[in-house]
Amino acid sequence: MCRNVVKVTSILITLYSLLAIIFVVAAYAIPANQKDKDALVFQPFWIKSFKPTYFVQKGADKQCEEQFAAKFASDSREPKRTMLGGSLAKTAELEEFLGSGDAKFSANHNVSILIIAITTILVFVGALMRCIAMFEDKTYATQNNIHKPVVMYIVWGAFETIANILYLVGRVDLRFYRPDSFKRAGVIAPQDTVSDEVIDDKEDKSRSMNSSEDV
Repeated sequence: MCRNVVKVTSILITLYSLLAIIFVVAAYAIPANQKDKDALVFQPFWIKSFKPTYFVQKGADKQCEEQFAAKFASDSREPKRTMLGGSLAKTAELEEFLGSGDAKFSANHNVSILIIAITTILVFVGALMRCIAMFEDKTYATQNNIHKPVVMYIVWGAFETIANILYLVGRVDLRFYRPDSFKRAGVIAPQDTVSDEVIDDKEDKSRSMNSSEDV
């Protein structure tokens, strides 16, 4: 019974490892329609680079959220949050992002697709070999190459290590970053401020009351 459960899960894991490629194919097979292009799109336009040594300026996301919220304060549409468009020039300026037109909907992510393709193949090979091993009724004496430790070290060790390195160097945290949701009314709502004159006036009244009590 337990082995049958593992067989089923190994098949699901193998199929799951192909989801990334399926999504990429679907992005090209189902391009953005006019309804999508007419929607209010919010992308992380503050990301300037995908280089390994690049780090987003602290607070840039909140600052750009405030700019975007103020720009569309009277717009009733709910912003659709997506990753950065493939043909979009990486800038931190809101006006340039809004003027980019259909570039926001481009699927031209060549480097990102390459990273997905390579890492998917590496993970898929390991998942497939694990799945095959589960369906083979072998013992230690009759095992074939797929069951040998060196294969395990390469497929489940080296391949996954390479995949993780590609994720780090390729900065998938920026390439596939989808902005957090935010309430436009809450972002642009002005905070109540008290002027120095009002504070000084309150302090003077407090001192005069204290003096009266002492007398």
